[in-house]
This record gives sequence, structure tokens and C-alpha cells, in this order.
Amino acid sequence: MTRSFPAITLCICVLLVPYEAGAACYRFTSEDAVEVAHKDLGAGIVKYRTGQHAIHPYSSTLVVESCQSAAAINVRVATGKEDPSDGGSITLFDVTNEAEAVLDDALRSDAVEAFDDLAASFKSLGASVARSKVTHESCACNKWYPDMRGTKTKFGQVDY
Repeated sequence: MTRSFPAITLCICVLLVPYEAGAACYRFTSEDAVEVAHKDLGAGIVKYRTGQHAIHPYSSTLVVESCQSAAAINVRVATGKEDPSDGGSITLFDVTNEAEAVLDDALRSDAVEAFDDLAASFKSLGASVARSKVTHESCACNKWYPDMRGTKTKFGQVDY
């Protein structure tokens, strides 16, 4: 029973959390992982959160993706572990608000397209930052920039 509690919480959160601009744009990427909170940042760039229990801080990653180049910055913004006393979680690390502030600053200065600088700013928070090349179209890119799909697998054609 304790094992299924986080998954039940996740399902409820996915249905009840008010999403940013992409209200209809979320998906399960595996049995217990989601892609949520999509937002168009302009100029073919989007952001969203992924991870195991992305609403709950077991593992949450902020992704900033260029839909055209398929370049992405993956910032581990929160991690946690299950609290055995009540089946909830204990947060071990959470820089979600700080990472959002870094992104907001980049947007105000039109520097969101400077991925190297943006990655360095995220690293300065002490967050784990990885660069990647996206091979499957994200929900956000499909919603706002479908003409930039290129060779990526079309969104919705991959099931977990």
C-alpha cells in the first residue's frame, strides 16, 4: 500500500495542478514518470518538467529545449526520498524556484537562446546540469512548433 501511494498522488496532481500555458500538454513518459508544465519561451524554445513523480520531488528535472536544433538543457531541480513514516516524501534538494528565476532573468535579457550561458547559470545553483540532443518530439514542441520537428520521432508515436 505504501508503495502505491506516490503513484496515486501523482495521478491526482497531474489532473488537478493548474498548468502554465500548455494546459492540454502533458503526458506520461513511463509508468511512473510525467512530462508537465510546458511553456513556450519564444523563438522555438520551450520548457517543461520531467521525472519520476515530477509534481512530487522524488526526481524533477527542468528541461529547456530548442525545438529546431533539438538541443536541450536538463537541470535536476529537485530530489527526494520516500518518508517511511507516512508514505509521503522527504525533500533532499530543491532549487526549483531558483532555476525558474534564472530562466526568467534569461528571458528578460533575451539570453535564453545562449544555451552555454544558461547551463552555466543553472550549474551555479549547485544543480546537476546535462546537455542532450532530443530524439523524440516533446509535447511542447508539438504544440507550439510542429514545423520544427525535423528528424525527431513525432510526438504521440511513442508509448512507454
